[in-house]
Amino acid sequence: MKLKIFLLLILSFFNSLAFNSFAQKSKDTIAIESFPGGYDPLLFQGLRWRSIGPWRGGRSLAVCGVIGQPNIYYFGAVGGGIWKTEDGGQTWLCISDSAFHSSSVGAITVAPSDANIIYAGMGEAEMRGNISFGDGVYKSTDCGKTWRHIGLKESYAIQNIIVHPDKPGLLYASCMGKIFGSNKERGLY
Repeated sequence: MKLKIFLLLILSFFNSLAFNSFAQKSKDTIAIESFPGGYDPLLFQGLRWRSIGPWRGGRSLAVCGVIGQPNIYYFGAVGGGIWKTEDGGQTWLCISDSAFHSSSVGAITVAPSDANIIYAGMGEAEMRGNISFGDGVYKSTDCGKTWRHIGLKESYAIQNIIVHPDKPGLLYASCMGKIFGSNKERGLY
């Protein structure tokens, strides 16, 4: 029995050496394989990865941009509220501190016809053991400076919000509702 365990350990060791050697490639090879058709590896050699924040964002399920404003984006973290960038992601600012009763954002969208209007659906809709429930839909009419709760308090998790292209006050929200059991605020609103 001890011999079998010893042989299994030896075999595992040599097997891991073989796989590690396949995984190791030069930087130039990795860069060329990353882009179909290849490119000159010297082109990006001066660039280095760096964290651009946000520092406490956590997981995120919700992100949107603003039509006609390519440097403005919003994202909602499942445990960290809503964040905004106005410089294409160089800096991020939390625009939801103390604005919501729940910090878990499941959906976010900007009205296509009015970039000042933002809707946020609260609650993470992913089926995980550590999710936070939300408390409905919030609306901002000033690019996220202030927020107002507008309904669906018992929806628990909002997966998506779509705003009518010409009517910024008309939106559709998909709500998961209570995971187990019936509830009036489950469905499409």
